Amino acid sequence: MRVSRLLVAAALIGVPLSEAVAEPQFLGLLATNAAKPFTCNEKECYVELTSFCMEPGRSSPRHLSRYTPMSGNDAVQLVAETAAGERIAISAAAATFESQRGFAAVRISIPAAKLAEVKATRVSAEISERVTLAPLPAVHHRRPHKPEEAIAAAGPNRDIGTQLVDKGGTPREVADLMSALYNALPEGGEVARDKQLSLWADTFSADALKGYSRGAVREAESQYRYCLGRVESHKVDTLRGCLWRAHDQQIWTLNHRYWNAIPRS
Repeated sequence: MRVSRLLVAAALIGVPLSEAVAEPQFLGLLATNAAKPFTCNEKECYVELTSFCMEPGRSSPRHLSRYTPMSGNDAVQLVAETAAGERIAISAAAATFESQRGFAAVRISIPAAKLAEVKATRVSAEISERVTLAPLPAVHHRRPHKPEEAIAAAGPNRDIGTQLVDKGGTPREVADLMSALYNALPEGGEVARDKQLSLWADTFSADALKGYSRGAVREAESQYRYCLGRVESHKVDTLRGCLWRAHDQQIWTLNHRYWNAIPRS
């Protein structure tokens, strides 16, 4: 009977049975240490923020899987600003949260029309501690989360994630620096070489780097220089892609620490 229902659901939405999958894992959205600016175009404003896998027993989300902050997590602050400097809160419900590269990042976007309503010229995101994202229900999802799974993810397991991932020392800091670099680049299209070469200086002021340990700054700058060389020698296609791979490697390291610490059923 369950197989029959799955066949019908898949047929109704044109999804092959092979694509009917278990509901993906909850994600932890890492706290930000400063407001993260969005990049805007005619269609939308967007930013990519760091996340991590909260449930190693469930599959990672597919690319662009939709998520939403869990009930009780009101710590996603989206703030628009007008040309006159007026700050306007934007509800997280107006934004779209989509997974990127499995569990390592989440893309948050707001329609340009929504910002035009309040005559905003820019927008930024601030994420407080302990934010958990839940997958939006989809007809091709099977094995939805049980209430006790949600309680564990948003409660004790998120507390462990806060200590081991959000406050994950040098890897966490390096990931944050790499994220800032690739968010300063366009999602597509070519980037002039002079822009690539000046990216570090254009992205970080001396004061901004004081908030990071010397070891993290050295490692992040080394990764950036390495990526510049890889692009110059045509061993990678884009600087942005190389930077986000360096970012993701740091998150995988922290995620393994988290997986080893959480209770297993």
